[in-house]
Amino acid sequence: MKMKSDAFTLMELILVAVIIVIIAATVAPLGAKTLEVGKWKAARATLQAIHSAEEEFCIHRGTYAALGAPGVANTIVGGRYIDDPNDPDQRDWIYTATPAGVVTPGDCGTFTATAQRRAGRNASETVTIDKNGDLGGTFDPN
Repeated sequence: MKMKSDAFTLMELILVAVIIVIIAATVAPLGAKTLEVGKWKAARATLQAIHSAEEEFCIHRGTYAALGAPGVANTIVGGRYIDDPNDPDQRDWIYTATPAGVVTPGDCGTFTATAQRRAGRNASETVTIDKNGDLGGTFDPN
């Protein structure tokens, strides 16, 4: 008399494990690329916030403000303009803004804000925004 078994065999379990590993190996690079794209989009959004803060600063003070790397005194950070984008918890990018040009009544000059990768494989990546709100820079998610 044969006993009926409802259990899986070892071979079936190994086959399922192999299929799961193959699927995970196929999907993992897509997740890493999506993460990189998300970090780049976050940098662009922060630069657009810096652009808005610079425009407001210009209206109130008649000039554009400086934004330096962490530990540097900044004229635009805090208060009514913008929270420090170089917060120690923000580990991916370093943000700077450099005003330039001759300031005359009614004209604040110009500025360029830059986000640069802090470290890692993509440390040379930069994203920029200028007085006109034009975004530029380099990006390679691979």
